[in-house]
Amino acid sequence: MHPVFYRRRFTPNFGIGKGRFYRLIKWGVIVFIGWAIVSFFRSQLAQAEAQRYSDLAVQQLAANKMQEARASVVLALGSYPEHVDASRLLARMLDAEGDARSTYYHTVVTKSRRASIEDFKNLAKVLVKYDDYSGAQVVAEHIANRWKEPAYPHLIKAESCAKQGEVSAQENELRLALEVQENQATLSALIQYLMSQPDLLPVRAPEIDRLLQKMAKFNDAHGLEALRLGLVTPGLVKNDRMKWIEQYRSHPAATSESLLLADELQTQIDPSAREGLIQAQVKRALNLRFDQREPVIRWMLKNDQPEAALAILPLPEAIQSRETFLLWIEAASRSNRWSEIDAALRNPENPLAAYDTLPFLAQSLKMRGDSANADTLYRKAIALHESHPEVTGQIFGHLILAEEWALVQENLAVLFEDPTLAVGNFKSLALLVRNQRDSQHVLDFLEGAIKSPFLKNDPLVLDSLDSTKLVLKMPVSLVELESRANKYPNDVACRMTYALGLICEGRKAKAIFELENGDHRVNAANLGPWQKAIFASVLAANDRLTEAQSLAAAIPSDSLTIQEAALLNSFLSSSTRN
Repeated sequence: MHPVFYRRRFTPNFGIGKGRFYRLIKWGVIVFIGWAIVSFFRSQLAQAEAQRYSDLAVQQLAANKMQEARASVVLALGSYPEHVDASRLLARMLDAEGDARSTYYHTVVTKSRRASIEDFKNLAKVLVKYDDYSGAQVVAEHIANRWKEPAYPHLIKAESCAKQGEVSAQENELRLALEVQENQATLSALIQYLMSQPDLLPVRAPEIDRLLQKMAKFNDAHGLEALRLGLVTPGLVKNDRMKWIEQYRSHPAATSESLLLADELQTQIDPSAREGLIQAQVKRALNLRFDQREPVIRWMLKNDQPEAALAILPLPEAIQSRETFLLWIEAASRSNRWSEIDAALRNPENPLAAYDTLPFLAQSLKMRGDSANADTLYRKAIALHESHPEVTGQIFGHLILAEEWALVQENLAVLFEDPTLAVGNFKSLALLVRNQRDSQHVLDFLEGAIKSPFLKNDPLVLDSLDSTKLVLKMPVSLVELESRANKYPNDVACRMTYALGLICEGRKAKAIFELENGDHRVNAANLGPWQKAIFASVLAANDRLTEAQSLAAAIPSDSLTIQEAALLNSFLSSSTRN
C-alpha cells in the first residue's frame, strides 16, 4: 500500500475563529469603502471651496485689487493644494513679481489633465527667465511632439540665446524656426528680432517688408498689425505705400480705427484726397453703432472737421449720455454753433450736472457778446465748490479751456483749500494749463499753487515752478536745484531741471555729466516731451548736434509751450552756428 499523505487545507487562523476572521474582513472592506467615499466627498468639497476662492481672485484682479486677489489664491490653494486655476493664477502673480517660485506652480498646472499648450509654453518661458535652459528645452520638445509644433524648440532656444547675450545664435535659431514651420509665431519672432536693432534697419528693411507681407496674409488682428507696423515704422515700406495702404484698408480684420489710420496715411501722401476721404468716412460711419463711430468723431475733431463730426452725431442721440453730449458740445463749439449749444443746455433732458452746465452756458453767452451775464454764471459755477468741493477741479477745468485766466487767477486759492483734494487738483489741472502752450499762464498757476499750505513744500510743485522760471529766463537758485536733485535722486524731473539750470548758467559740461555719467544716469527714451527737450538742449550745448536733433525730432510739436519750444530751438541754433 502506498502511504496516504493528508494535505492540511490552509485556514487563516490568528488565534481567532474562522467566522470571526471573515467578519473582520467584511467590516474592514466596509470601513475602507466608507473612508473612500468620505475622502471623495471631502475632496469634492475642498475643490469647490478652492474654485470659489479662485473665482473671487479673478474678480478682484479685474478690479485691480492685487493684495486681496493674492490672499484669495492662497486660501484656494490652502483648501486644495493642486487646484489648477488657483495654481495658474498664483504662477502668473509670482512671475509678474519676478519670483522664481512661479516655476513650481506652472509645473503643478502642467501635471493636470486640464493643462493646455499655453500652460506648457508658459512653463518653458518661465524656465528660460530663471536660467533653467535645459529644462525649458525639455518642455519645448514635449510641446513639439505632443502638439506637432516642430519649430517651438527653436523659438525657446532663441529666447535662451537672447537671455545669454548670444545674438548671432539667436538669429540662427529664429531662422531655423521659420524654415521648419512658417506660422504667425515664427514670423513674428523673426520680425521682432530684425526690428530690435534700429541701426541695421536700413539694411534689413527689404527683408522685413517681405516678412510683414507674409504676416499680413493671416486674416486676423495679427495680419492687420503687420501692415500697420510696416506703414508707421520709419524706414520701412518706402515704395508702394499706396498699395500697402489699400491692403491695410481692405484687410478682413480692419476696424474703424484702422480705416481712420489708412485715411490719415493716404492724406499725408496726397493732401488733395482729404475732403473725399472725410466724406467717405461720414457715409461709412452713419450705419455704425456709437461705440464704432466715436473714434471716427474724435479723429474728425483732431483733424479740424467739426461739421463732419456733427453729421454723424445728431443731438437727439448725443443728449442721451454725459460723454456723448460733451463730445457734441465740443464739435458744436468748434463750429461756432453757440445758439444751438445754449438751447441744448437749457433742454430738460440735458444730462450734465450744474458744474458742467453753468460754465458752458457762460461760455456760450460770452461768445455771443453777453460778457456781464457770462461772468455772473462763471462766478455762480465757482460758488458750487462750497457745497460740492469734489467738483472744484472740473469747474476750473472749464475756466482754463475757456481761457478765463483772470477768473482762474482770482479764485486759485479755492482750488487748493481742501487738504484732501489739493494735490489731485494740482496734478490734473497743471497738465491742462500746460496744454494751452503758454508758460506765463503755467507760471501764474504754479505761483498760486505754491501759496497753498498743502503744496508749498511739494517737490513736484517746487520743481515745476523753477523749471518754468528758467524757461521764462527768470532767476532761479542753482543751489536749491542741486539740493533738490540730491534730496530726490530717483525723481528724474528734479535732475532734468537741475541740468537745465546748469546750461542756463553756462555750465554745460556739468549738465551732461549729471545726465549721462552721474550716479543716476537718465534714459532719454523714458522721458516726457519737456524733459526730452531739456536733454536735447544739453546735448546741443555740448556740441552733440546730431544726437540733439534726433531727440528733438521725437518730440510732438504740440507738446511744448511756445516758450519751451523757443528755448530748445535757441540751443539747437546756437550749436549749429558753432
